[in-house]
Amino acid sequence: MSGSSVARYLLVLGSFAILEQLLRVANAQNQSQPTTDPDEARILNSIFQQWRISANAQWNISGELCSGVALDSTAFDSGTYNPIITCQCDNSTCHITQLKVYALSVVGVIPDALWNLTHLTNLDLRQNHLIGPLSASIGNLTQMQYLSVGINALSGKVPKELGLLTDLRSLSISSNNFSGPLPSELGNCLRLEQFYIGSSGVSGDIPSTFARLQNLATLWASDIELTGRIPDFIGNWSKLTTLRFQGNSFDGPIPPTFASLTSMEELRINGLSNGSSTLEFIKNMKSLSILAIEVIRRLTSEKYHLMHERDNLWTEVSKFSKRDNCIPESAIIALELKSIVLCLQDQIHSLEKKLLAMEKNLEDEFVSSMNKMLVMGGKIESLEKDMQNNFGSTDEKMVSMFKFFGDKFGGMEQKMLDTDKHLEAIDSLDKKIDALMTKVYNKKAFGKLFVIVVSCVLPILFAMIKFVIRNQGLNLPAIE
Repeated sequence: MSGSSVARYLLVLGSFAILEQLLRVANAQNQSQPTTDPDEARILNSIFQQWRISANAQWNISGELCSGVALDSTAFDSGTYNPIITCQCDNSTCHITQLKVYALSVVGVIPDALWNLTHLTNLDLRQNHLIGPLSASIGNLTQMQYLSVGINALSGKVPKELGLLTDLRSLSISSNNFSGPLPSELGNCLRLEQFYIGSSGVSGDIPSTFARLQNLATLWASDIELTGRIPDFIGNWSKLTTLRFQGNSFDGPIPPTFASLTSMEELRINGLSNGSSTLEFIKNMKSLSILAIEVIRRLTSEKYHLMHERDNLWTEVSKFSKRDNCIPESAIIALELKSIVLCLQDQIHSLEKKLLAMEKNLEDEFVSSMNKMLVMGGKIESLEKDMQNNFGSTDEKMVSMFKFFGDKFGGMEQKMLDTDKHLEAIDSLDKKIDALMTKVYNKKAFGKLFVIVVSCVLPILFAMIKFVIRNQGLNLPAIE
């Protein structure tokens, strides 16, 4: 073997050795690559199968759920992938931490298995057609931070076990068919920053335990029939920037503690009753940009002057300081506010007076109508008694009337038949006399004279006889 051949042989052996070593390293790496927790993978696959949706190939590569974009937390909120999960992995196992099934027209209940994905921190099931109750097993998701089941058809009571999710930052149950009060246990969610319960179906007073929600920045609670007074402790939510209390049934004034809400940017309140409110509390709301308040009690001009002290908020309000009316939008063009609705006392009282007047008129008309009906009823009753006295019962009356008219018309019919017979006899006699007259007329001159006289007299006589017969035949007795 030459030296060059030996060199080639050694080079080939070295290449194979290097390739073998690389394969060993690759296999070792593959064996150490973390995979999705098998229980969680089974649960998610069963849920997707029940909801008839499928995983995206960008994160379910070769059947491995926690792969591809599922390992990139930024992809979850990008909106590019739906449905989508996000995973967090340690040395050997990946856990599903985020799940989004948004607006995919999913129909049915939330499978109980979902509540066993205990590593979830973000669950977004908004805008589907989910029905049934929200299970108490939701309390298993103790690592949950962002939970949204809004815009579905969930029903039943809001589970008190939500109070076990003490790391919760955002909760949305809005636009559902829940019933009953808000659970007081939600006051344990001390880190809650955003709370959306508008049109959720809940009702009743705001629990006193909510006073502990000091980190709350956004509360949307419209159209859910909240009752009682607006709690004073809301004034202690110093981080509150957005508050919507519209379409509820609150009683009493806006608490003066609202003056402490200096971070407020959007404030919407209406439906207050039986209380006197002022707008003095907005004096310190330097960041307020949207204000919509319906105040039932009167706001005096003093409050307008108070508003006018806010140079960057009010510029033309002084023009309307003597008007206890809704401030027109044209008056706030130069204001920092983007939107404002202030409904004051006089306008509401004017409407109340009109309604009372209408109610009084309707009541008077109703009473008058009732009196007329009573009078008419008395007349009808009197007429009925008279008819009963004259004809007895209704059946007897009808029989009596038919018999009475039957007898009368029966007699009239017979008289008319007799009259017709008389008239026929007279016509026959008339013809015979005419024949006789003809014979006499042909024989003698005296006969001719007699015929002429008789011809003049007899027609008159016959006409008189017919007239008498007809009158006697139709002379009906008067009906009593």
